[in-house]
Amino acid sequence: MYADRDLYVDDYHAWISAQAALLRAGRLTDLDAAQLAEALAAMGWARAHPRLVDRVEG
Repeated sequence: MYADRDLYVDDYHAWISAQAALLRAGRLTDLDAAQLAEALAAMGWARAHPRLVDRVEG
């Protein structure tokens, strides 16, 4: 889904919402799996290291 990769860059919220909808619908083959895995890993890292995130964003 190359169009979804463009959406990932242009509108992250819309992209993640679309990925969630695909998951809920069981449409696993339609997921942007590589980007979704990267996004989940980044979320997990940010949650485990909130002080570092604050420094980077600060």
